[in-house]
Amino acid sequence: MTPKQWFAVYTRPRSEKKVATTLASKGVDIYCPIQKVRKKWHDRVKVIDEPIFRSYVFVHITESERIAVLSDFNVLAFVHHCGKPAVIKETEIDTIRKFLGEHMGCKLSVSTATENDVVRIEEGLFIDYKGVIVKKSKHKASIRLELFNAYIVAEFTDEQFSVVQ
Repeated sequence: MTPKQWFAVYTRPRSEKKVATTLASKGVDIYCPIQKVRKKWHDRVKVIDEPIFRSYVFVHITESERIAVLSDFNVLAFVHHCGKPAVIKETEIDTIRKFLGEHMGCKLSVSTATENDVVRIEEGLFIDYKGVIVKKSKHKASIRLELFNAYIVAEFTDEQFSVVQ
């Protein structure tokens, strides 16, 4: 029997929560990180749950379970890398879980670096990762980090990173 591995599946637009619910009811181990977002309509404001990775759900399956996952109407395909379904390391899933658990909604400050500077994270969850500052304001900097061949943007204080020379 092959061991379970993490994969990302591409879903129909706005179907992430539906896919997660359906696959979980079939006994598939899934991960679909959700964040609370305040949405404003012309007549009201409402807080809703929205997936962090739009059109993606992570599944923890064996090779033989791939067909069952693809049989879901709202699953379009597995994310591929080099012609094969991309395997995501357990440590990368754990890193995302830990990061979201610790830093969701944090507002941090930055003073010295500028946009497009390459920086190295010096403390915390992403220690020794390199990233690029994509947005900077007086009180925060958003840094693009590469994880599992995709990018996430996280906010850091100026004490947590240094500019790479």
